[in-house]
Amino acid sequence: MNARVFLLLTTLAAAAPALAAPSQVHLGWQGPTDTTMTVTWRSTEATGSVEYGSDASYGQVKAAVSAAYQGSYLHEAQVTGLSPGTSYHYRCGSAASWSADRTFTTGPTPAAGASFRFAAFGDSRTDDAARAQVRAAVQRSQPAFAIDSGDLVDSGGTQSYWDGWFATMEPLVSATPFVSAAGNHDMGGGLFFAQLALPRHVPTAAGYDDEAYFSFDYGNTHFVVLFTEPAGTSGDAQDQWLEADLARAASDPDVRWTVVSFHRPPYSSGEHGSDTGLRQRWGPVFEKYGVDLVLNGHDHDYERSQPMVGGQRAEGGVTYVVTGGAGAPLYTAGTSAFTAFSRATHHFVEVDVTANTLTLEARDVDGNVFDTLTLTHPSPLAETPATPGPTPGGSGQTETPVPPGAGAASAGGGCGLGGGAATLSSLLAIAGIALLRRRR
Repeated sequence: MNARVFLLLTTLAAAAPALAAPSQVHLGWQGPTDTTMTVTWRSTEATGSVEYGSDASYGQVKAAVSAAYQGSYLHEAQVTGLSPGTSYHYRCGSAASWSADRTFTTGPTPAAGASFRFAAFGDSRTDDAARAQVRAAVQRSQPAFAIDSGDLVDSGGTQSYWDGWFATMEPLVSATPFVSAAGNHDMGGGLFFAQLALPRHVPTAAGYDDEAYFSFDYGNTHFVVLFTEPAGTSGDAQDQWLEADLARAASDPDVRWTVVSFHRPPYSSGEHGSDTGLRQRWGPVFEKYGVDLVLNGHDHDYERSQPMVGGQRAEGGVTYVVTGGAGAPLYTAGTSAFTAFSRATHHFVEVDVTANTLTLEARDVDGNVFDTLTLTHPSPLAETPATPGPTPGGSGQTETPVPPGAGAASAGGGCGLGGGAATLSSLLAIAGIALLRRRR
């Protein structure tokens, strides 16, 4: 080989991506959460597989579906036939280069008496240092999985932003299953859907990616993720799917709780404010089928609403939480008639679920709790609850916000019914929710 050819090959080799261990490893679901796990990663190898088993000797192999992507290859392997509530060791890659040994744990068998913890956050774009702090705090919380309300990155059509996100988040998402709604900043070039393995909605719908909106069950809780970028029109395929999906969940005796997540908030006092169109469009559906908690982002702060029915505070209504503090520039936290508590701080939300209670704790990057709420199921199971229920005659909700003025960044505030009692329609809606939940 002459000197010029050698120099040219050396230059080309230096410009090409270096062969390294598989990167951007992350977990997700495209099937039942108790018996499947999808592993996704990138590498410079054209093929790959996942080795997995009860220990680091593995013993089982699942070949990945691989495709060329952004000058490398993207690999996705759906592992099936797993045992519920079981921890597995795994590694991904090929004989040329394997990832480090990692572990994942499958979800519990669907049952009304299940208990687990999940983490929720959103708007992690822009400030990688804050994003890393939130990620570390979530890791310390040790949730069974994490759900993101969108805006993972600042510009979804630019791969370098995604590379930075995965570099920071991989320690969490390679060991903890991760699902996400899409935010407005995530759109562009299809990179959001290309890289994340998410459940698919059935049937397919024109104008929506197959993973744009979806649902899954974990333990005793039904989770729904909706698409707002754009949200389509009232009565469209997404709305029809939502109604059918929530009706199915409401009739399932193993489903004790229903949680919905999407990017744009129906109730928010932040810079963007409330998306009243989505409030009017989806709020009545949530109320009809007894949705317990709605998780949103878009405004870069934390805000928890009062329980809401028909746009008014009403006991037994739906609680809306804006959790948009995972790394984006913080907005001033505002208050409105519907606000129970708000604060501008980087944070995540830790949610502990049992058969009879759903307890939410908002935590800052140091793990300090600055707001908490416990929802109590109106039809307790016979077993002793893991956490106390309401006192006789109680509302079914117990909340402990930090008092206003406890910190310079806080803006708390409860509110009543806007100066009057709930309307008759609101009271009828509440009665319907209670009846629906008793049938679960």
